[in-house]
Amino acid sequence: MDLQKVSVDVLRVMTGNATNTSHLLEQTDNTKATRVSSLLYKLGQVGLDYHQDPFLYRVVEMTVIMKLRDIKYRGRIPVQDGVTLYGIMDETGILRENEIYVVRITEP
Repeated sequence: MDLQKVSVDVLRVMTGNATNTSHLLEQTDNTKATRVSSLLYKLGQVGLDYHQDPFLYRVVEMTVIMKLRDIKYRGRIPVQDGVTLYGIMDETGILRENEIYVVRITEP
C-alpha cells in the first residue's frame, strides 16, 4: 500500500509542469511514437502551459488514467531496483516442483 501511494503521488507531481510531464510521456509506450513529450517540453521552455490546451491536457490526462489503471488492476507498481518476472507453463516437464528458470535480460 505504501508503494502504491508513492506511485500515485509521483504521478501527481509528474503532471505539475511541462518538464515533468514530458518525462512521464516519454516513459509511456503509447505516447512515445507521437513525440508529444518533446512538444510539451518545448512549450514549457517558451513558457506556454499545456493545461490551457484541451487536446494536450486530455492526452496527459489519458496517460495518467492508463498509469493509474495499471497500478490498480494490474499491480504494476514501480519498485526502485526491482525486476519484473513473467511466468509461463513448463510444457516440457524439465523443471521439477518448486523450481524456476530465470533469464536476465538487460536493457540497452
